[in-house]
Amino acid sequence: MEYFDEINSAKSLFLLNIEEPQDNQVIITIQETTLSGAEEYVKIGDKAIGPLRAIISDEGCRKFNLLFRSYIAYTVMNESFPLWHEYEEWTGKLLRVYSKSNYLDYIRKDTSAKEYFDYVNEKLKHFSINCENHVIHVVTIEQPIINEIS
Repeated sequence: MEYFDEINSAKSLFLLNIEEPQDNQVIITIQETTLSGAEEYVKIGDKAIGPLRAIISDEGCRKFNLLFRSYIAYTVMNESFPLWHEYEEWTGKLLRVYSKSNYLDYIRKDTSAKEYFDYVNEKLKHFSINCENHVIHVVTIEQPIINEIS
């Protein structure tokens, strides 16, 4: 998958946009981030934590569109709340491709996808895009089309 390694080599990602250009298609726009050169302390309650460098995205950071031409389901979660289970298997870091996941189990159990797709010939794919403030899960039978944008 073109750009898979480039996205996974980023320090982190920001979600810029999610849109459905046509029925049952979704485009997810992300931007890589970098760290600020300035160090600072952050006060939480009575404690100062640091020194820390802020996560930023600027003009030098690359942006990518991930077009899923079809999907069975997608979910957007606050990045503070997802759970990962020990039995899950994936490749990638920020852009993950799961071979086993709780989300795939849910889709197989609680949707009618099995009536439309032959699991032997058309294996469901679970992609996870792990951003600073969001985690996006997409289940589809196709690879996304990924483009770097300016």
